[in-house]
Parts: sequence; C-alpha cells; structure tokens
Amino acid sequence: MEHTLLCLLLLLSTHIYSGHSEDDDGKAKAVLTIHPKYSQIFSGESVTLRCNIQRGKVTDWKYTWRKDDVDSISRENEYEISEVKISDNGDYRCLGTHIDQKKHSEWSDAVRLTVTALPETTLTMNPNPAYNGETVTLTCSVGSDSGWRYTWYKDKTKKVVTLSDRHTTTGATFTISRAAESDQGLYWCQGEIQSRSISSIISYPVTITVIVGLDSGWSYTWYKDNTKKVVTLSGRHTTTGDTFTISRAAESDQGLYWCQGEIQSRSISSIISDPVTITVKGSVLSIFLLPRLLCSLLVVSPFLLVSIVLLVKCCRARGLCSTAKSLQYELRSDDVIEQTESSV
Repeated sequence: MEHTLLCLLLLLSTHIYSGHSEDDDGKAKAVLTIHPKYSQIFSGESVTLRCNIQRGKVTDWKYTWRKDDVDSISRENEYEISEVKISDNGDYRCLGTHIDQKKHSEWSDAVRLTVTALPETTLTMNPNPAYNGETVTLTCSVGSDSGWRYTWYKDKTKKVVTLSDRHTTTGATFTISRAAESDQGLYWCQGEIQSRSISSIISYPVTITVIVGLDSGWSYTWYKDNTKKVVTLSGRHTTTGDTFTISRAAESDQGLYWCQGEIQSRSISSIISDPVTITVKGSVLSIFLLPRLLCSLLVVSPFLLVSIVLLVKCCRARGLCSTAKSLQYELRSDDVIEQTESSV
C-alpha cells in the first residue's frame, strides 16, 4: 500500500515539473493580445502583438506566430510591427514551445488586426463667396472627429494661419470675423491626434473670395442728422434702388445724411457710409443786379425801348404822368436812345 502511494506522488511531481496544466490534454494555454488597445489602428502606427503562456516563465518558451495560416518563428514573445500597413490586416495566433522539454502549448485564439487607412480630411466653407464685413466659417471634418485637433493653412505655401481677434478656432471650426480683402486666398486644414503622433491626409483647398462694392442683392437704409434717425419717405422723399431723391428741396432738408447696405437673406450689413451734408439756399434777387438786368433788356429788345418812349409821350399829352414834370431830365427819347446806343 505504501509503495503504491509513493508511485502516485512521484508521477504527480513529474507531471507538475513538466509545465503541463491540469487540462485533460496536458497542454498549457497561449493567450494573444494586441497593443495599444485602440478601437481603430491607423496606417503608419506602431503595433505590438504579445503572446503569454499561462505556465512557466517567458524565457522558458520560444514562440511561433501565425498570420492567416502562414507561420513565422521567433524566440520573442512580442511581435512588433513598427509601421503597420493595410497589408498587415489579418487573423493572428501564437504558439509556445518549451525550450527544455520541447513540449508545445495550445495555439492561442485568433485575434483580428484591422488597420485603417489614414482618413481623408474634408473642408467646407460658408458662405461662399463672402461679402466685405461678413463672418466666414470654415469647418474641417475627419471621419470620426473624436480625439482630433486641427491645424489651418493659408495660400500655396501652406503657412499656418495666425490667430487673432478676427481669426479664431473652436474644435473643428475656423472663424473669420469681419471678412476683408486681405482674407482672400486658398485655405487647407489637417487633423492630428497628438497622443498618437498621427495626422490625417491634408484637405483639398477652398478659396475664400471677399466681394467689395458689388451692388447686386443689396437694399439700402438712409439716415439723417447726428442721431442717424431713419429718413421718413414722403411725396418729396423717395428711394429707387441705391438712390434717395429729394424733390423741391427746402431748408428742412438740410443736414447730414448716411446710408448703409443690407442683404436681408443673409442678415449682413455693410459698414455705414461717411456722411454728406446737404445745404439748401434760398433764391434772392439782389438789388445790385437790377440795373444790369434793365440794361440787358434794353440792349436785347429795342422794341421794348420804343414802346416805353411812346408810353411816356402819351402820358404827358394826357396829363396822366403826375411825376413827369419833376423828372423831365430823366426820360427823353433822345437821351434814352443815346444811352442805349452808348450801351451797345
């Protein structure tokens, strides 16, 4: 009885020393893992496949790696791919062989390695084209936007855009406030995951065009005086397109006037104009102009002169000109005619 018990203990110790598990087939189990454990692995990243045998030390085993039923031998328990490619996609397994006892572990379960091509970047712009003073928004999109940061470039040199109070970024959006002619040009964007040192494919460019001074689509508002009160339209005050007309101008129309353009469909307004001043002057006939006017009439119309002479003579004959006697020297036909000829 004691001999039988001794034999059983000897067999058990030998079994444990061999590195075999308690499984019925006596083989240790290999477990394969992929690092890093990202939901997506992009082309160009570094990937490590790690094989772990449940029994014994790592150095007790040499390892066989299998991809899609093609084997490769390695002594290392880690299989590193420094820059994965789409061609590295596939099912991977690993197997351990004990160095001293030449025993094999079980093959690991298959683990799928999926490599995703670097995502393309899409850049959109709104509005396009833009009017001077309008807000322009550029949006950069990289597949799944989670974890991506964006860099913005301008012009053919792809110089990084300088941020300012008019040029700001929020997430995947680049905003230009109060667009000006200097903002015109080509724009690109690119996504980057800094923690993994990978970048998306740079976007195709978009062109920003800023329209200045084009009247198409604009409606106008007119203001008067320092308060910039909106001008009230009436029978004398009318508008047609970009023109404001004041008929029969009066002194009440005097003052400062401004105008401003607006595109209602896009809720944008132009910069208000510089003011112009309207001054209305009354029509006054100066007394100093009267002698010259009479002289001109006498020169231009001799018939009028003859008529005046005849009328005076008629008045004298009938005694109707009460002042003729006191002013006899002022109006004689010979004198008037002589003065007329000298004037001519």
